[in-house]
Amino acid sequence: MESSSSGTVDFKLAMPPMKVNPCEDVVGVPSSGNDEQDTSALFNVQLIETEAYANEFADLRSFCNLAEISFLNSLKSLDTAWKAKGGKSGASFAKTRDNRFILKEISAMEYNSFVDNIAPKYFDYIKSTNETCLAKIFGFYEVRDELRKQYVLVMENVLYGKDIEVLYDLKGKLERNLNLSDATHVRIEEEFMEDVKNEALYISQPSKETLQAAVNRDANFLKEVNIMDYSLLVGVDKTNHELVCGIIDYLVPYSALKKFEWFAKSCVMSLTCNNQEPTVLHPNAYMRRFTNFVEREFKCNHA
Repeated sequence: MESSSSGTVDFKLAMPPMKVNPCEDVVGVPSSGNDEQDTSALFNVQLIETEAYANEFADLRSFCNLAEISFLNSLKSLDTAWKAKGGKSGASFAKTRDNRFILKEISAMEYNSFVDNIAPKYFDYIKSTNETCLAKIFGFYEVRDELRKQYVLVMENVLYGKDIEVLYDLKGKLERNLNLSDATHVRIEEEFMEDVKNEALYISQPSKETLQAAVNRDANFLKEVNIMDYSLLVGVDKTNHELVCGIIDYLVPYSALKKFEWFAKSCVMSLTCNNQEPTVLHPNAYMRRFTNFVEREFKCNHA
């Protein structure tokens, strides 16, 4: 924990760890008092039909010191009381009862985006970088029962082990509409900018440089695999005086449909004299907006 010249204590920076701490790699530790077993069809390991890039994911889990027995046991016990915060897609979410993994139902488009575009470079990228903000994906599954086929990803919970009081979903776009119920309490860009000043959410200069370098590398990687519309999830852990940061939702490709959406919204904004930037952007433009926001709005206390 570092103190600035004004006496304000800087927040420590916490990004997704590259390796799982062996002492945390335990089996069957419940995260809540809810003993109900999840028998819903969102995710049941018995219903897995295929795992995309199974060998590569197994190798990645091993690289991150994640034991297979621990991983599989986590997936067998879901916290049915947990409700995901944020998002406007209406996708189903679940969390393992040990708090370590988030499961999300994704569309066929997102599944194909990962399999065809991201995966060929993803594994090498994660293993070749010393620091990343990407919330690591540890499994991609096709799950089928009598009624339907689902695509489910399993990613690390970047908030694992943290005491989060405030949560932000940041894309770098100002005047953004977020379709969230008031009960979720997820804040967005303008609120983050205000809270940085009012709540003194400052980080040290070395932490700022570490964060910016990681975000720049990650955003450039996502640009190379034609991805946009990702978010920087930021949690404020006041108990440990940390800002917890992780990039999530990085599966949306800049497809022909997205190009049409960009064109249509741009035309509407032009006709209505609305100077707002469209939500949908080419990956190059999205990367610039995203990285510029981090550089501009994550502050060091130089007072």
